Amino acid sequence: MAYDGDIQYMDVPLGGVEWAQWGRDIVSPWATAKDDNSKAPLELEALVRDIEVIEAGARIFLDEPGRTFHGPFKCVVVGSSKDLSNQGKGQTYYALIVTPLGPGEMNVYERAGAAFLHKHQIVWDNPGIEARIR
Repeated sequence: MAYDGDIQYMDVPLGGVEWAQWGRDIVSPWATAKDDNSKAPLELEALVRDIEVIEAGARIFLDEPGRTFHGPFKCVVVGSSKDLSNQGKGQTYYALIVTPLGPGEMNVYERAGAAFLHKHQIVWDNPGIEARIR
């Protein structure tokens, strides 16, 4: 396991989520894995988007509880709520929070947490980055 302690699960409404298209929006690491006993890490392929606004009280759950939200965090949208009546805030987007691995790893990210985001918190004006998630 990568972290000590409990992990967070997102409480999503049963039947109330339109999930990202598996194989199109998010590609399984096993879809492209080679059976050559390679030591290469298995990686998801997904569209990584910038996060625009994170206000106090945002529902973001980082995997490392002591970590602050002051880094190059981005998100991978994995689904959206079908219910549009979210107290005037609009649709809820369910996302993985990711961070770049480092300068030697172009377009490779790792999971840093999970979040419930709203439309104004995600940058939709640019197409995002096609990246790999470890």
